[in-house]
Amino acid sequence: MVALTRLILTHVLTGSIVALLKDHMLAIHTDEDRVIHFNYPLLWSCLCMLGQAICLPASPMKKIDAPFKHFALLGLLETLYVGASNLAFYALLGSHIFIIVRGGEMFCTIVLSQLVFARKVQPHHCLGLFFNCAAVTFMGGCAFSIRSPQHGYLTEEEHDRHVWSGLSLCACAMIVGACCDVYSEVMVKHYKIDPVQLVGISGVVGVPITIAALCIVNPLGYESTPESLHLLQGSDWLKFCVGALVIIQSGQSASGVILGKYGTAVLRSCSAMSRMTVVWGFEVYFGWAQFSLFQFCSMIMVGLGTLIYSRILILPCMPEREDDSRDVAERQALQIEAVEDGTVEECTGKDGNQHAEE
Repeated sequence: MVALTRLILTHVLTGSIVALLKDHMLAIHTDEDRVIHFNYPLLWSCLCMLGQAICLPASPMKKIDAPFKHFALLGLLETLYVGASNLAFYALLGSHIFIIVRGGEMFCTIVLSQLVFARKVQPHHCLGLFFNCAAVTFMGGCAFSIRSPQHGYLTEEEHDRHVWSGLSLCACAMIVGACCDVYSEVMVKHYKIDPVQLVGISGVVGVPITIAALCIVNPLGYESTPESLHLLQGSDWLKFCVGALVIIQSGQSASGVILGKYGTAVLRSCSAMSRMTVVWGFEVYFGWAQFSLFQFCSMIMVGLGTLIYSRILILPCMPEREDDSRDVAERQALQIEAVEDGTVEECTGKDGNQHAEE
């Protein structure tokens, strides 16, 4: 239980820092009293995939028994997901709204998990998801009425057009992201592959794809990579933010896949949603977002939903059951650790397969 809680906290904190870095780079105030708008979503995608790629040399180089086509497909899905997410972030102009609107990914993950793993739905799962559903509903309505102060240069028509574009991109990111979460869980639980190694291979596949996308959009005028490099050369703080984004992105991706291995893809999606509580608090404190009672209620509901779903918060009316998914995840984690320590021969036998299917 302690190890699973640490994984959730790591995934939440690293994801929050990545979102805050992107939000900060939208409007950086320099010492020369000028503002740098580093709005390059495809370049962000390339940097994120580079962050995943650096996980490969940091992972234990174990023999892989999975066909390469699985890694290629996962890398492609991951690249599409990161690209759509960053484009949606740019269109919605604020990570506090983007993260919770993307909460619909959780519903897609639940549906795919039911189809692939046929997991049993417990009462605490339903209650936790109910809180998250309510939060998504509140924030979806706030997306049109609340804007970040650093983007006040947009007219009402431009703001609404950006929001509609962002919501459309979020819908694409929801579906692709759910496929990534479930597919990565299938791979780490059914093949002998280290989660960090899987993240690194996905990044190696994704970096060339994002570079090819940049080569296409630059001549069309949708994004200017030379302009972004010029901005980097003129600001040491921007260089630091970009470097931090690459490094922390690797930790976020690795912790997410590890959480999917020892927990479930749905738990990974719930923890990703809960990071918006940290993001929103920082944005309100620094004046990047306006305080809203609806948003405040949403933060509380997301936090409660994640705690209840992961069984960190156990309600008296919902006692722990023997077939709880948390217990299954812990037993599987103990089996995998035992295999790595050499105390048992194999965890992929009859019992191991049963736990994985649960």
